[in-house]
Amino acid sequence: MQKKITIIFLSTILIRIIFHWLTNFTFDDAYITFRYVQNLAIGDGFVYNKGEHVLGTTTPLFTLLLSIVHVIGFKIEQAAMLVSLMSSGITAVVIYKFACSLRMNHFAFVPVLMYVLFPRLLVTDTAGMETSFFTLLIIASFYYLHKQKDYYAWGMATLATVTRPEGFLLLLLLSLKVLIEKRDEFLKLLMIPLTIIVPCFLFSYYYFGSVIPNSVTAKLALYSQFGSEPFKDKLFLILNIHNYYGIVLIMLASLGVYWLWKKQNFGLTALAWLGGMIVPLAVSSTSFFIWYVSPIYPIYFLFIGAGLIFLIESIKNYKEHIQTYKNILFIVVCILLLPMGYLKASYYQSSQKKSGTGAQANRALFIYPCFRG
Repeated sequence: MQKKITIIFLSTILIRIIFHWLTNFTFDDAYITFRYVQNLAIGDGFVYNKGEHVLGTTTPLFTLLLSIVHVIGFKIEQAAMLVSLMSSGITAVVIYKFACSLRMNHFAFVPVLMYVLFPRLLVTDTAGMETSFFTLLIIASFYYLHKQKDYYAWGMATLATVTRPEGFLLLLLLSLKVLIEKRDEFLKLLMIPLTIIVPCFLFSYYYFGSVIPNSVTAKLALYSQFGSEPFKDKLFLILNIHNYYGIVLIMLASLGVYWLWKKQNFGLTALAWLGGMIVPLAVSSTSFFIWYVSPIYPIYFLFIGAGLIFLIESIKNYKEHIQTYKNILFIVVCILLLPMGYLKASYYQSSQKKSGTGAQANRALFIYPCFRG
């Protein structure tokens, strides 16, 4: 087990290092957080511009974490990459342990391999955002929930909440689950988010004048001007079912939902969370970006892996050919995802060359003050 975990951790990091080496791509929005990190680290406060107390980042915990790593001696972009790589590596390990605890046994590697190689995640996990850190907190919370370690699950969900606003959804679902199943434990568990979130809200209110990030309303106002695709098109894009490959995945995930519910009584809270993440993005009148949807994939891949097991178990005398099926699945996943990852890297590499002036402008905003007017 230790050898497998080490290989999974290092392989995840290596693949992402190679991808970033090929693309050298960073999302524009990351530089907003980087400015907050820089000012916080040098003592100018949690601000974008010195003296202007405006909450312009939606990821306060990630900002604080980067500022600590920056103070230690890493450049801010290096700090973001370090945190993202470590988070991705640990996420892959958690997915593997999660799959094992769901009794996927010989095929526990399938959701891990999909996570390691999935093209969208290669982008969002290496582009300077908080996505991989947030994803780790979400999957860790679900893992501890499945292991019936409620205090750890609530702790991870609480940290996710102060990393990205979407964390509140998971915290709400955990609250509903406890109220239904373990009502006498609710007040004890509630103390975990109250201990962290209430002080954060008080600080935001007195320091910034608001607990709602200014960037939320600004993005809603900006992106709504460009219109939005129809609900069906956005849903297909989010679920990646605008092609045959994605359609197969959603069918496998559906089978996996049945298998996990039947075998492990698992899936209700996870499905509610997936729906709560996907539907608002699909019905929203604004544009959405791939880092919004990336955190759903670890859970999604677990369902897909379970769906494959469901199909394999339907084969007569399948136990006699377990190793053959393992090898076939490993090769198929690699053949499908590696070329897609290479194409994704080529695309971002090309876009970086074409928009070199744009990339320079983003770094300039990071370095120089943003003037009003």
